[in-house]
Amino acid sequence: MTKKEKKLLHDLIAEQVKARGSEVDPDSITAETDFIKDLGLDSLDLVEIVIGLEAKMGTTFDFDINDFMVVQDMGDVYDFVDQFKEKLKKKLEEEAKLASLTSEERLEYEIDKLQNMVDMLPDGDAKNEKKKELDIGVRLIKEKGRSPNYVFGLSLEEMESELESEDG
Repeated sequence: MTKKEKKLLHDLIAEQVKARGSEVDPDSITAETDFIKDLGLDSLDLVEIVIGLEAKMGTTFDFDINDFMVVQDMGDVYDFVDQFKEKLKKKLEEEAKLASLTSEERLEYEIDKLQNMVDMLPDGDAKNEKKKELDIGVRLIKEKGRSPNYVFGLSLEEMESELESEDG
C-alpha cells in the first residue's frame, strides 16, 4: 500500500473506533496493530471500513465476507488491499489484451477459457457431458456460423438437433 492509501485507511479506522466510543491516533497504527485487541474492532467493522475505502478510492473491492475472518492485524488489512490492487491490475491488463484481439482470436480465447473450466471439473458423467456440450457448441459456432450467445443458450439436446439439421 502507498503511504497515501495507508493514511486514508488509518483515518477511516480512527473514525470507526471513534464510532465505537474510543479514540485512536491514526499515526499510531502500524502493521502490527491488532484489529481486535488494540482497536476493539471486529470483522464487520472491517467491512464498513472497506466500504468507506471503496468510496474514497472510487473503486469496488471484490471480496467475500469470509475474507475478513482471517484478519488479525493491520498487516492483514494491508495485504488484503494489496491483493485487491494486484487482482485489479491483472483484470485491467486482461481487458486491454482482449480489446486488441480480432473477433476470431477473441472467440478462441473464450473457448480456451471454457475448456479450462471444464477440465477443472471432477472426472465423471457431469464432466463428460460438459465436454460434449462444449465440443458440440464449438462445432455449431465454427461450422454453422451460429453465435456463441445463441449456442450456449441451448440445451445439449437442442445443440445436437441443431448440429444434425441442415444449414438454416
